Amino acid sequence: MKAYSSTILLLSLISLLIFPLYEIQPEKQDYLDIVSKSFQATDAEFDALIIEAWAQISKKGLVEKDLEILFKQLTNTFSIPYLPIIDTQYPEFIGFSQQETVADGQTVIYATLQSVQPSRVEAGTYLGLNITTFNLQEAQEYYKLVIGFLSPYTDISNIGITITGTIPGKLSQKQTYQLFSKAFKTVGAEIKEGINTPELVSLSAYTPRCPYHLKVNDKKINLNLAARYHYFDNKTYLHFGAPLIFQEY
Repeated sequence: MKAYSSTILLLSLISLLIFPLYEIQPEKQDYLDIVSKSFQATDAEFDALIIEAWAQISKKGLVEKDLEILFKQLTNTFSIPYLPIIDTQYPEFIGFSQQETVADGQTVIYATLQSVQPSRVEAGTYLGLNITTFNLQEAQEYYKLVIGFLSPYTDISNIGITITGTIPGKLSQKQTYQLFSKAFKTVGAEIKEGINTPELVSLSAYTPRCPYHLKVNDKKINLNLAARYHYFDNKTYLHFGAPLIFQEY
């Protein structure tokens, strides 16, 4: 009986030591996770989410037929018609581009595919994707499609996410810092550097919960928050980006 009681006590101690530690280990998050969660912590009004992606498809300039095959694969992936604008007016350059509005006007997809021939310094084939969605619930599905399509050519670190939103009125500097502090805390991010002017507050941070990052001034950065007040509609515009904000603000 004594041995049985000792075993129960030992198991109880192990449970107390292990399970709380297990529960507090943060789940690994991607760029979409940390941007969405930090933004939602502010209770700001959502405006749009932008997915920006780029990849070097090949180190050589592909011929038009190969570009056509690849662009058709892209349009099939995103369930849009194959209606590219094809630019061949310049020597040693071929460009495919297309913009489509889908999901009842809630999402805009813009894709470019460019081939530069060997005599140019920047020779190669390059793909660019910009997806702007006004429906936050749709973002996850588009993000998965982007990752799936680009995975043979690049990794997730070359996919940027930006959320824009607004708060009524003009925030004071103190209010802005309090808001950003709450957002950073939500995803376990630590501020690394920033810009602070009467017109703009922009702070860059790093959270170890996300395994992807950029190196900026020898510092790991994977979350960038900015706020700017606009007089014309009396609102403070928020921009949350991972790893950085790639849109003008």
